[in-house]
Amino acid sequence: MADTSTSTEEYPPRAQPFSENVLRAQQLCSEALGVDVDVEKQRDLLSVEGWSDRDVIPVRSARGTWIVKMPRVASKKAIVACREEGQRAQWAGSLGLGPKVAVVDDESGAFVLEMLEAHSLTTIETVKRLPDVTALLRKFHESKPAEALPLWNFYDHARSSIQEAQGSPNLSQEDKDLIEDTIKRAEAITSPVKLVTPCHNDFWGSNIICDKDGKLWCVDFEKAGMADPLWDVGYLALELEAIDPRYVARLYGLEDEESQLKVVAYCHAAKAWSAAWCASPFRHEGWQKFLPHYMDRLRSIPGQTYW
Repeated sequence: MADTSTSTEEYPPRAQPFSENVLRAQQLCSEALGVDVDVEKQRDLLSVEGWSDRDVIPVRSARGTWIVKMPRVASKKAIVACREEGQRAQWAGSLGLGPKVAVVDDESGAFVLEMLEAHSLTTIETVKRLPDVTALLRKFHESKPAEALPLWNFYDHARSSIQEAQGSPNLSQEDKDLIEDTIKRAEAITSPVKLVTPCHNDFWGSNIICDKDGKLWCVDFEKAGMADPLWDVGYLALELEAIDPRYVARLYGLEDEESQLKVVAYCHAAKAWSAAWCASPFRHEGWQKFLPHYMDRLRSIPGQTYW
């Protein structure tokens, strides 16, 4: 979920890893890497989402630094979800799209990946490096698929968020209708999907890191799967408020009107989905504060000529 806030306040709130997870992280790295390691009892700051249900533990040794990501609560569902994310990260790492993964532990769901000396892109950096960002996205889409990548449909997630938002006291019925109508309109424009490729499905600045040599990498593969690549382009455009989604589409390499229109539709659908997601009564209040921002963007759509 793209965070447009300039505040230093962090959501969900960070928490120290559970002590048993710290020990398990040390054990995994020792077994996978064959070295004695010390665990830094602090959380890594590569990702905004996931803090509430994942421990992200940096592990240092003389041979380098790794990150261990594992469920905070070892339920069957959490273990499977984390393990599957690890398998997708392993696929991406093997292709040079993301950091290399040393091991995925079937029992705990934890996975160990290389920690690069890098930082996440700010929105300003994303704009400045947009040709490189869209080139990375094309490389992702053109990569050879793997069994670890399930089919992923944006509209399934959108409808789930809309259903949750129906119980929100922060949305008027008019707002709820606007969200639903925008999603339906976008789905009519973007359907049928002509091609599915490997997609990141959460591709924006905070999930793109730049290393010390200036190379860009993808991180956080919780939603990665086989999907419409135009969705990734449209979602990227969501973060870049001052830039026409058609321009982002052209930088990506889409010259035809039909494809550009679909990117615009996905961008608008992402606004509606973001509003519904933030409005959910199950969401932390820190995320709910972004609701007015997304609703303002959503209400501006009818006056925009490129829709």
